[in-house]
Amino acid sequence: MLSRILGLFRVILEAQILGGGALASAWLLAFAIPNTFRRILGEGALGNALVPFINHNIEEHGRKNTRYDLAAIFVLLSLLLVTISILISGIAWLALPYATAPRYRMMLQILPLLMPYTIFICLTGAFSSILATLRIFALPALTALLLNLSIIGCLLLIGYYSLDYDSNAQCVAHYVSPQVLNYLAGAVLLAGFIQLLIIVFIVYRKGMLPIITRQALRRREAIVTVTKLTIPAAISGGALQLSTLLDKGIASAIGPLAVPALAYSDRIVLLPVGVLGVTLGGILLSNMSSDVAKGNIASVVRTLEVSLKMMLFICIPIALFTILFRNNIISLLYYRGSFTAENANATAYAMLFYAAGIPFFVCLKLLTPAFNARKDMMTPFKITIICLVLNTLLNLILMVPLKQGGIALATVISSMVNNCLLLFLLRRSGINIKISPLIIAIGKSLLACGIALLVTFVLETYAMSSVDTTSVIPFRLIICGIGFFVTYPAILALLVRRNEFVIKTGDYVN
Repeated sequence: MLSRILGLFRVILEAQILGGGALASAWLLAFAIPNTFRRILGEGALGNALVPFINHNIEEHGRKNTRYDLAAIFVLLSLLLVTISILISGIAWLALPYATAPRYRMMLQILPLLMPYTIFICLTGAFSSILATLRIFALPALTALLLNLSIIGCLLLIGYYSLDYDSNAQCVAHYVSPQVLNYLAGAVLLAGFIQLLIIVFIVYRKGMLPIITRQALRRREAIVTVTKLTIPAAISGGALQLSTLLDKGIASAIGPLAVPALAYSDRIVLLPVGVLGVTLGGILLSNMSSDVAKGNIASVVRTLEVSLKMMLFICIPIALFTILFRNNIISLLYYRGSFTAENANATAYAMLFYAAGIPFFVCLKLLTPAFNARKDMMTPFKITIICLVLNTLLNLILMVPLKQGGIALATVISSMVNNCLLLFLLRRSGINIKISPLIIAIGKSLLACGIALLVTFVLETYAMSSVDTTSVIPFRLIICGIGFFVTYPAILALLVRRNEFVIKTGDYVN
């Protein structure tokens, strides 16, 4: 949660200083490329493959033998990451003379500076997978704060020297040089390097640092096993991330406002996804892979059922509140400095469609680990390819009438289809999750939301009649937020049975 909150604060500063035009587009497009490899090879495919591999290897061969296997894997991964960084930097350097639009030229100029971050962060993600098998989650998560802290510090310095304010803290003059993108790239590299050092030290203290010897580097069996697990998931994750990059590429063709609008709305929408979905998904992967290794399938089923219902109860009201109050949220967070009213309107329009996908984005993070825990990487891969094609087609269809809103809507629809297909195939494979309780949970959540919204609007009507116009946006959000998120759980408590969130399988209760 700290990481996501700092990430949101970082994006608020980016909007204030870089604005919502060409400069912001260049930074967001360039940073998306190393971030894509982080999600594929760092915390994505390789991480999902390493957790069950390490769990099974420790059970069968012990820690020391596992450390030898990990040495071969990490050396190969390092060579791959160095090659990728050099290759993409070279492509950017060759393409630079042919770029005409300012946003593309600035992006290609800073990309070679950013690519070494790929090496640091992907190795950090792989080492974090080792800690996940030891049930250590907090320390790796805390190190992720370094990136946001580093960028925030850099942005504050840039803002101090670039923006001028009047006595009411309103920005009256601003000029931000494209040179600031180089400073931001340096801040990213520094944070990635320090984060890697900290994670390696923690792994060393826990006695799981890979043992690099000549004999260890010849352990082809471990490399082959992890590669077989990683490649389908990497292609699957790569296809998904390629789809994300394609979204940004199409958005950049719409105009200079579209990419920042999608990125700024995406940051707000993905705040609950990161806090809830990514966190719980990582824990579920570790727990379910252990249950699968012990043959305890009943525990996997019950854990998924409880987790999905819990996330639906939490994410549906968050999605509705974000949609209804998106203009106030965006104005409160972003509308200052270089971020104009035109940027705010473009961002609110994208968020209208994006926010509807919050429940789907979170549930997707819970369903995929159920396949990965059983070393079934092919099924999510096939589904992702199908949804990638669907998302691309919907992008091309919806981008003309809806602009950046169409791109956001295409992402939501493809995510919804992805969830349905994963759930259907889980049931066919023996993870027999009951559908009717999930439908009932959605109905209960919507009913509680409807009552909560009625109470909220009544409360807002009485409260807003006496408020000063200068503080109307924050006051309205506070009143409506308190009214909605106090009333909703109170109503929901009357509709939900106490044992709905109890995981009771075999001889344990969580």
